[in-house]
Amino acid sequence: MAGPGRCHILLLSPLKRESGNFTTAGRIRSHFVNDEWVCHMKDAREFQSAAELANYIEVNNIAAVLGLHALHSGKILCDLQCTIPYIIILGGTDVNEHCKDQQSSNIMAQALRGASHIVSFCSPMTEQLLYVWPELEVNRQKILKIPQAVVTEPSTFSIHDYLHKHCGVGAIETVGSRAAAQVCRDKVKIVTLVAGIRPVKDPLFLVKAFSEWHTAGHKDFIFVIIGPTEDDSYTLKFKNEINRSEGVIFIPGLLFGDTHATIQDSVAVVNTSLSEGMSGAVLEAMHLGTAVIVRDIPSNLAVVTHRHDGLVASSPKEFLDCLESLVQDTELYRMLTDNASATIDKVHSNEQEKQAYVGMVKDILADKSSHVRS
Repeated sequence: MAGPGRCHILLLSPLKRESGNFTTAGRIRSHFVNDEWVCHMKDAREFQSAAELANYIEVNNIAAVLGLHALHSGKILCDLQCTIPYIIILGGTDVNEHCKDQQSSNIMAQALRGASHIVSFCSPMTEQLLYVWPELEVNRQKILKIPQAVVTEPSTFSIHDYLHKHCGVGAIETVGSRAAAQVCRDKVKIVTLVAGIRPVKDPLFLVKAFSEWHTAGHKDFIFVIIGPTEDDSYTLKFKNEINRSEGVIFIPGLLFGDTHATIQDSVAVVNTSLSEGMSGAVLEAMHLGTAVIVRDIPSNLAVVTHRHDGLVASSPKEFLDCLESLVQDTELYRMLTDNASATIDKVHSNEQEKQAYVGMVKDILADKSSHVRS
């Protein structure tokens, strides 16, 4: 039961476990769990209509709504006929991918116009937002940049034990019976990609080149792809490719702590996405002291500076060249990971994110006149 005087807010988000949105929503909610706030968290899909959402708001005395993802949360917020303010937090696929569909773009435009504030994780995301919906330039002051924070909690899970246990199963068979009599876990070097299995994440980008590289003399390197399947037709293509790729293993999702433990035990974490909002896995790796190699896309460049706190690559060959540099040059590895840790502390701290979100909500509640529907 909520205590007297506490302010109730509602956080709407896609809440599919093992997804980036789920992680982001949980972290933002934690900023509002104290003696001052009560934060309700719901999947927007739980509400069948805006009227049902309005009833929930009234019954629970909700003062403001935070909607993560301009389409998934904005779809119901744009029809909400009530006087409380709401904030749209951009997810990444909303401004990069869903906007390509005209109907979805129209829904998001309406939701964004009605928002008291729009939260963007980085400057490239803001630029993309204004490119897709230039009319928002008039109210640019309501677009706030709040870089994602990162919190990691590695479990006792061992990816090396996992590989050893599954020797001879599926793609990992190459690490065992076909490549060696035993898996020598002390010598196996893990390269990890954490991403949902869908086209925009492009998880196959590196697979063929890595498998050939592995087969040609780098048997001690294993490429581990971790993530939930999200697109049936693409998943079929993906699994067919993985099944014929030596040195590559797919794990269809792990608990967050187990994923963090795998990242910590990896020699490198890679990001091969065609577009991103802000990659949580890259931030987690930087926080955990694992080197990152990211694809040359604007949102990745907003986080990683090449040869300062990570490496940037444009082609599979460049990824592999970067990987070889990391394992051959211990000074480079140490410099990158030390600088990455400093970047996280300076730009992506949990306390900074908390202050930004709490301050933003307090501002709109203090000045409800900022909530003007167009």
